[in-house]
Amino acid sequence: MRAFYAWGLLMPTFEELVHLNLRDHQGYTGDGQGGDGALPVGDTSTARKPIDKRDLRTLLLAPQAAVQSALDAADRAEQAAEDAASVQADIQGATLFAATMATLLASPVTSYPLGTIFTTRKEGYSFEVVALGDDPDLMTAGGVFLRALPDGDGFVSLAQFGAVADGDRYTGTGTDNTDAIRKAFASVYNIKIGWGTFAVRDTIQNLRENRVVKGSGMGMCCSSPIQDRLYFKAPSCILAIGDTATKRVITRRKYRASAADPNDPALAAVIENWGAGSTFKDFSIELFCDYTNAARTNLGANWDVGFFNGCRSNVGLDHVSILGYFRAASTYWDVTDAYGIPNLLDIYGDPVPFPTLGDDDGPEYGRGSGADGCWMHRCEIRGRLARVILGPDRNRTGAAYYDWVTDATYPDDRGQSGASDFRSRDCALRAEHHSNSRMKDPAGYGDTLTYAGMMSEPDFAPAVQYIDSGVTNSPDVAGPTAAARGIVLDDLRYVSREAFSTRLGQVKELYFGRRTWAESAGTPAALTDTLGADIFANRVNEETHFYGHLCTNEDTGRVVWENTVLSIFTKWVYSWQWTQLIDRQGRKRGIDCGIERTATGASGAIKFNVKTGGVIQITPGGVGSGVVLLDAGGLFRFDTASTPVLRSVGSLEANVTLLAPGTEPTNDNTPAEHISFSAFPGEIRFRNRLAVGAVDLSWSLL
Repeated sequence: MRAFYAWGLLMPTFEELVHLNLRDHQGYTGDGQGGDGALPVGDTSTARKPIDKRDLRTLLLAPQAAVQSALDAADRAEQAAEDAASVQADIQGATLFAATMATLLASPVTSYPLGTIFTTRKEGYSFEVVALGDDPDLMTAGGVFLRALPDGDGFVSLAQFGAVADGDRYTGTGTDNTDAIRKAFASVYNIKIGWGTFAVRDTIQNLRENRVVKGSGMGMCCSSPIQDRLYFKAPSCILAIGDTATKRVITRRKYRASAADPNDPALAAVIENWGAGSTFKDFSIELFCDYTNAARTNLGANWDVGFFNGCRSNVGLDHVSILGYFRAASTYWDVTDAYGIPNLLDIYGDPVPFPTLGDDDGPEYGRGSGADGCWMHRCEIRGRLARVILGPDRNRTGAAYYDWVTDATYPDDRGQSGASDFRSRDCALRAEHHSNSRMKDPAGYGDTLTYAGMMSEPDFAPAVQYIDSGVTNSPDVAGPTAAARGIVLDDLRYVSREAFSTRLGQVKELYFGRRTWAESAGTPAALTDTLGADIFANRVNEETHFYGHLCTNEDTGRVVWENTVLSIFTKWVYSWQWTQLIDRQGRKRGIDCGIERTATGASGAIKFNVKTGGVIQITPGGVGSGVVLLDAGGLFRFDTASTPVLRSVGSLEANVTLLAPGTEPTNDNTPAEHISFSAFPGEIRFRNRLAVGAVDLSWSLL
């Protein structure tokens, strides 16, 4: 039987090789005319020629070459068979499972070769057949284990891990996708949420650095009431339902000297991020609430935080909407970490990973860095408290901190990373309740309609935002720290009917600019103190908590205010305390910090809380009224007892009277067509005898 050459031609038989290579030993005439020899060509000749060595070598090696060619041909045939089998497996998979992902999962076939790749035609999802021990993501009806594969851009979809988009935002029902989404986030890939509403009953956690999590759109609230949810049905939504979410995140805001001191309250977050440099974009986080129940205690499902960032830098929310009354905050930017303190624990009870270290960094430098460089862009948030950036409470003793993770003490460097260079732009943040009244927390969180209740959880009093971040362990008595500086808030709109709009604590440098502030429609319910009185009528003794449109304390530093429009309810502006208000040229500026309205023939008072001196300016006319009833205002300085020392600046004109300190203004000591002022501890009292009727007095602390 003839073998094949490598190029596919028939090899000569051994007999043919003998004739071919030995014919020359007889010689031939080459005339092509007749002959009587055994050779098929040529004529015999009387001349003899010797056998050529090359021809003899070819003849003798011919059997070995034939055998090797046969072996090579067999190898090629075997490889071709294997290739054909592999091609057949791929063809078989595509044929069976190409229609939809549902078809793939319903397949009764019990076995495919490991490594087989399947792609669904409708969704474009890809999967690889793996063994049970290779941590598969899904299993078909036939018991074939599959691992989700990313698309060409490195994204996997939640549906590839079994998540089902059947959440109902009106009934708070749907498949619990917690485990499926956790498995997706445990992969090394970026995450595509996909189209629809995915319900969860527990926390989703991201531990991966520089991850991108994106959906198909955030929806929007517009200006309709929160309960209407007009235009808010986001193409991609994570819906938090139920009251069983694990309250597990424990920050380090409270100072602890020993195990006997209480920890911060544990928090349940919808999304927990521990991945530095990650971006979340184009989707919605919604907390289920039955908005047909208008009680002020109705805050919906029992979750604490919508998005929690665990002391990781350069994390961003881009075009993300968050809706619902999260008990702590819609977005919580934690700044309580320190380089020497152990990392917190993840959802599995293990320490969250340290961020990647650079070549030149020390062994602890690469860990979390607060909220440095974090950002929000084009986000819309509606609920209790839209944004908090919180570091530790000030520990002015220099004593060590007792940590709960290892039950050991460490140098108290909490908050050392700060929240410098936090950026927020074109966001709409609203603190409002569908009852059209101020919110009232149920038992366990305090009654926020009273001052005492507000004090039980002061960090999470309803507001637009609260920023209090800085280095904690410093023996100084007061003053801002440098850890939270360069914060820029160029937000589109702040809306609040709560006691606060913006609260500031430890902030070194903060810039407000290019923003509109506006109140919600309707008149808010009155906020009362512990005696049931209007909080604004009895605020002089409340030294630890201040209420109003923009409120600060002794740890607030330079604040820049530029190009801002205020449209505020009369009593909402109050208590610029300790803060220097600076314009972009570095000049000190005042701002309207309160408005008092007094009718003709009536008395009024401007109450404040000043401990270190300052200057207050009173300008008749109010904010944005365009009316100046008096030709000049007065500047009032303070002594150490917080009693104003009334001093005129320029001409007071004839319609202002300054009375001696402690003199009650009355009609008897206030001339007609005048307003009289008198200094008392903690307040300035006045009497209005102008004939024009009610007068607004706006005041600001300089």
